[in-house]
Amino acid sequence: MKLILLVLQKFLLAAEKVFDLFNGKYTYPEFEVELKKLLNDLGREICTEVLNEFDSKIYKDKKDRKNWVVVQKDCQRTVTTRFGDITYKRRYYKNKVTGETAYLADKAAGIQKYSRIDAALKAEMIDLSTILSYEKNTQELKKDESGCNLSRRMVMNTLKRIGNIESYEKPDTKKKIKVLYVEADEDHIHLQNGKSGTAKLIYVHEGKTQVVDGRNELKNPKYFSGVYDGEKIEDLWKDAWTYIKDTYDEDYIKRIYKQETEQNG
Repeated sequence: MKLILLVLQKFLLAAEKVFDLFNGKYTYPEFEVELKKLLNDLGREICTEVLNEFDSKIYKDKKDRKNWVVVQKDCQRTVTTRFGDITYKRRYYKNKVTGETAYLADKAAGIQKYSRIDAALKAEMIDLSTILSYEKNTQELKKDESGCNLSRRMVMNTLKRIGNIESYEKPDTKKKIKVLYVEADEDHIHLQNGKSGTAKLIYVHEGKTQVVDGRNELKNPKYFSGVYDGEKIEDLWKDAWTYIKDTYDEDYIKRIYKQETEQNG
C-alpha cells in the first residue's frame, strides 16, 4: 500500500539524518529542526494520500453511495492543516433522487464546504485565541516550519465565521460551581466597507489545570466570537451570560472573575 511505502521512505530518511548527526553534519538543535521538517512532510503526504483514498473508496463502494452519481472527477482542493497546505483531488457527486450535490470525500473527512482551514487546525486556533492576540496566534501556528499558509486576517476571519463556536443544550440539572471565569480577547480592525470594527472572542471556563507537558488547559470552556461595530458587541456578551444562566446555578456561584484583553490590529 502506498501509505506504508511513504512511511518506510521517511523512516529511512530519518535514519539517515541520525547518522549525519553522529557524523558531525548537524548539531543536535539543527537535527531537531531537520527532523521536524521531515515529519511535517510526512504528515502532509499521509493526509493527502488518506483523502485521495477516501475518494477512491467511496467511488468503488456503489452500494454505500446509492443514488449518488459522479458529475465531475479530479476536482482539486487545497486545505491548510497543522502540517501545512495539502492539495488533493476528489469527485463531485449528484444524488439522482434528491438532486443534492456534494463532494462525498470531503463529507467523509469532515472538511467543511468552502473552508480553507481543517478542523484540527481550527481547534488549535481557537485554543490559542484564549491566550494570544490574532497576530501572535498566527505567529505561533507558523513558527514550527510546518508551512502553514496562514495570515492574521485568515485567523480572524476563521474565528469570525465560527460565530458561537460551541452550541450547547440546557442541562437538566445546573452545575454547582463556586468560581467562574469570563475572559475576552478584543482586536480593533478595519472592515472591508472601510469602517472600523471589533473582533471579539469571549470564553467562559471553570479555571485552569496543568496538563502533562506543563501547559495550562481550560476546564470546560465555551467560546463565543464575532466581529461587530458600534454597540452590537453587547449581543455577544448577552449570549455568554445567557449560557452562564442556562448552565450554572447562579445562587451557588460565589465569585465571577471577568477579564478583558485589548489588542490593536
